[in-house]
Amino acid sequence: MISDLKVHSRGHAGLAPFVGRRHELDLVTRTLSESRLVTLSGLGGMGKTRLAAEAADRVADLAPDGVWWVDLSGVSDPDLVLPTAASALGLIEEAGRPLRETLVAAVRHSRTLIVLDNCEHLLSAAAGLAAEASAAGPGVRVLATSREPMGLPGEVVVPVPPLDLPASSSPEELAEADAVRLFAERAAVARPGFRVDEVNATQIADICRQLDGIPLAIELAAARVKVLGLRELAERLQDRFDLLGTNPLGAPRQQTLRAVLDWSYDLLAEPERRLFDRLGAFYGGFGLDAAEHVCAFPPLTGSELIELLARLVDKSLVAVTEIRGRARYSRIETVRLYARERLGSSVEEAEVRSRHADWCLDLARTSERADGEAAALDRVEIEHDNFRSALAWAVQRDPGRAVALVSVLAPFWDRRGHLSEGRRWAEEALAAGGDVPGRNVVFTWLGRLARYDARYADAEELLHRAADASRENQDPSGTAVALTELGRVAGLQGQRSTARFLYREALGLFREAADDGGSAEVMLLLGQL
Repeated sequence: MISDLKVHSRGHAGLAPFVGRRHELDLVTRTLSESRLVTLSGLGGMGKTRLAAEAADRVADLAPDGVWWVDLSGVSDPDLVLPTAASALGLIEEAGRPLRETLVAAVRHSRTLIVLDNCEHLLSAAAGLAAEASAAGPGVRVLATSREPMGLPGEVVVPVPPLDLPASSSPEELAEADAVRLFAERAAVARPGFRVDEVNATQIADICRQLDGIPLAIELAAARVKVLGLRELAERLQDRFDLLGTNPLGAPRQQTLRAVLDWSYDLLAEPERRLFDRLGAFYGGFGLDAAEHVCAFPPLTGSELIELLARLVDKSLVAVTEIRGRARYSRIETVRLYARERLGSSVEEAEVRSRHADWCLDLARTSERADGEAAALDRVEIEHDNFRSALAWAVQRDPGRAVALVSVLAPFWDRRGHLSEGRRWAEEALAAGGDVPGRNVVFTWLGRLARYDARYADAEELLHRAADASRENQDPSGTAVALTELGRVAGLQGQRSTARFLYREALGLFREAADDGGSAEVMLLLGQL
């Protein structure tokens, strides 16, 4: 037994003051009093090491024989995990005796806490050490930090989430949120005299929300107040990986936001990296069917997709919730932007983006037939961010798909009131698309929007173009829709005979196309006229 163990803080010396995390800190200390093996798990930059250090200081009374800090961040060889731990405990290897036996014997009758920090890159070796140490004696406890659980029997996993973000807009409550408090404290170091007030509290809260409450990101952003105003800082966070520079207190892999994510990415197996990259096409959340449609192509198969998604969830790179009995996957914005970067540098980008756009098209085309109008609109609303992502790519790379997407989304934009946004996408798609199928529908919808705004000359021009494009495509129903809209424009301007002529021409075309819905609508308009 080691009789003179003392609290060793070498592994976390020089850390800045601890801020917030009251709930997590209480949970960790309570769990350590009840369990021998506890793992703090979460994405890099969440503050697992800092939380472990604070928890270790709090539970020193549970370990009167010592709290020992084993920092594995600089260890790259699994065979060096045990020697590193032995060295941290002040043990000397004995000739003819395995080092593992020496360590177990040293702590067997002690009441001690061993902190294994940064285990994710040496997970198997660290797990072996944690299992043996925690089982060595009833007074031995192990607290580990890792980006994924060790998967050991008896292991209690405590997730380390982002910092609490403000739930209110009042300056007092904003200032009390953990994320805002952390920003304010670190900003005061960068710019002495900085403090939260009624004027800047909302701006700080917006910065913290954009950064998903990630402590490292907030600290790096706070350091930038030395040279940037808060408004400038918030505006530049779309380029956060370049904007948020070096953290001098962090290890090399934690000195920039990009380095933290690079570290997590480099620890992924090749199939996990490939799926992570392909998920970069999604904006917002996605379901399993969407992931299968977009991401399951060689060398990845649909049968392995669920397992790969589970691994990304374990590694805190993807989150999962259940909505109406179906899994819904999501990522914090910082991870999503990083995945988008990875996809953008991949040779698979065009294939993945094309499949994503096709999935959006299929969803919009089939949901109404399958679910009815209200449910279909709800489903498109849920995936609206994905449609935006698909449109942004298609306008630049595939104008035909952009026009097709606008043509199927126009009813949704119309019924749910996204008129300005829809008009912008429609105009951009037509400007990029040239002479492609579906443009007649887009011209018709833009003409309808012009009618809503009483821009009758613009409406007539757009609707005539819609009718001409429909005739070129030999689409009598599309032509009839354009003529019906032209009739409405004429009627609104008091041109009753012109409106009657256009409606009757449209009715003939609807009947030719066997379009009973269109026929009914135009007969109603004739009756009203």
